[in-house]
Amino acid sequence: MGTSVNQPSPRTTGWTAVAAGYVHKEISPERVATEVWRAAQSEPGFVDALASPVLFDCYKAVRAATTIDDAMDAVNGAILKSGNSSVVVEFAKRAAPSAFGASTPAHLSWRTNLFSQLTDYFVSRDAPGYVGPNGRFANVGELAAFKKTLRQHVAATVRGVATDPTTPKQWADFVRTTLKKVAG
Repeated sequence: MGTSVNQPSPRTTGWTAVAAGYVHKEISPERVATEVWRAAQSEPGFVDALASPVLFDCYKAVRAATTIDDAMDAVNGAILKSGNSSVVVEFAKRAAPSAFGASTPAHLSWRTNLFSQLTDYFVSRDAPGYVGPNGRFANVGELAAFKKTLRQHVAATVRGVATDPTTPKQWADFVRTTLKKVAG
């Protein structure tokens, strides 16, 4: 039977600001989302991984696919070809299946899902430690509702970026524009 270890966020100024949002209810979820994305951008290699050509290849693969299976095959192929195995790439794979079946085109849903899932990942590193009398969340249900609010806020922000990249450079520009918006 396997086990997993939750790696906490680094103890930097940015992540300390995020942690304040896990304690104080007067800090809005939207502000916490902003602080999460500010702190995330300080993590070594994160922005470059998100803006990388392999993520653009994943975006193109989902855009060209007509089924979930086609999208997964193409995304996995792009990732294998790149040799990249970062956490960002892992979330790019996870975002593909849920991109289909939405009312918006799959490639637009994919990039929204990518940012939403990354938000959830960053919050999940530390927020569970704030459930109980010393944190913002009285129980796991409150934490789940909070995380859902953060994901919805980030998704709405990402949907507000109207560009549709067709080159790796345009993808990188989209990522940087989106990061500016989600980080306030």
